[in-house]
Amino acid sequence: MITVFGFCDPPPRSTAVPSPTPSVSSRQSLAEYAGSRPLQRSSSGKKKSIVITDENLRDWASGKELTSVTRETSKSPAPEFDLETEAPRVVWRERVQQSLRVVRDLESETSALESEIAGLWKLFYACDEPDERVQRLGPRLKQRIGRQRELSVELEDARVDLQKLLADARRNGALPGWFRDLVK
Repeated sequence: MITVFGFCDPPPRSTAVPSPTPSVSSRQSLAEYAGSRPLQRSSSGKKKSIVITDENLRDWASGKELTSVTRETSKSPAPEFDLETEAPRVVWRERVQQSLRVVRDLESETSALESEIAGLWKLFYACDEPDERVQRLGPRLKQRIGRQRELSVELEDARVDLQKLLADARRNGALPGWFRDLVK
């Protein structure tokens, strides 16, 4: 078996460097183009709404120009603070902190109540006297369990209110970073 290795010469390098020649562009900037085009208005003077769907997209894409799009904004309640006297970031953070305090207070009350109920159940089953169970421990257990149910509903409502507050704040211009250190 014979193996042949060969080397080829690289192509000759051109020593001539083309010189750049400035040329005047005949293209207009977008601002120049828009300035030379008249805006299209409807003939009746009223604004005409256009709805673009998958069915009419080809029609709108072929030869027609869209000049503007308007969109209805949702009717969310305006924030209840004065932008000139109070910074919106401070106001929204205070509202979120207040809502978080409510949630945390309810959570701590719930955990304390759960431990109290657990202790009452231990006493209930450890008690040998039926009268004491029925007359003293039974009503206390029923009362604490009822309060636990109420607290769980209140806590769920407070968590939903917090999420609604965060969504409302973002809808009204609050940046996500404003609450990053508060909501974990």
